[in-house]
Amino acid sequence: MLQAQALGRAVHVDEVFAQTHVRKGTNEFVDERSRKTHEDFSMRLSQVRSEHGSAPTPDDTSNTDDDIRRTQCWVDVVGGKKKGRVYGAGQLAANYTASKGGTLKHQPSSSTSSADEAIQRLTQLLDQRDQENRALREEYSDLRDEFSSFKTLVMRALPQTSDTPSITPPTQPRPSLSPAVPHQPTPVQPTPVQPTPVQPTPVQPSTDDQEDEHLSEDYVDF
Repeated sequence: MLQAQALGRAVHVDEVFAQTHVRKGTNEFVDERSRKTHEDFSMRLSQVRSEHGSAPTPDDTSNTDDDIRRTQCWVDVVGGKKKGRVYGAGQLAANYTASKGGTLKHQPSSSTSSADEAIQRLTQLLDQRDQENRALREEYSDLRDEFSSFKTLVMRALPQTSDTPSITPPTQPRPSLSPAVPHQPTPVQPTPVQPTPVQPTPVQPSTDDQEDEHLSEDYVDF
């Protein structure tokens, strides 16, 4: 119930009835029945409280006896529970039985606290994720600085461009645009062989023959 969430406490059926049956801006009840019902209830509740000497403040949520009396006053004024319903109570009628009584109060919705807890958890997760992203950005910045330093060292170690002789790659032969002519084999002519003349080798007389000739000449002279 919105009123219970706004006040932060349970609200009684008469408080909800007064809120839902009054025209906005005029503070007048929507019909005579609703006006008379609320008026009779207020008179009845004042009488019961005076009899028991109890008049708790609206913020007093621990006075269970007064809550029961307040509920009973409302049930008496509207004519009791009929066909499972209590006039002006709506779904709260399930909390009241004629034999056991009960209270007709709207409790603050637990969804409010659950939503607050969910928001708190999400906030913590976002903070944690932001810290992780910040750490990743710092690590990336360090790696980038290290890479820049390493690149500078490498560039210093390499020879300058002007000192490095340029190497021109070999030129590839350009393909001819004219159609290829089939290669004709060159006929091989036989070389004529000229006969080599044989010269006779002169025969020199041996030493023994020369000595015999000299001896023969000596014998003639003798």
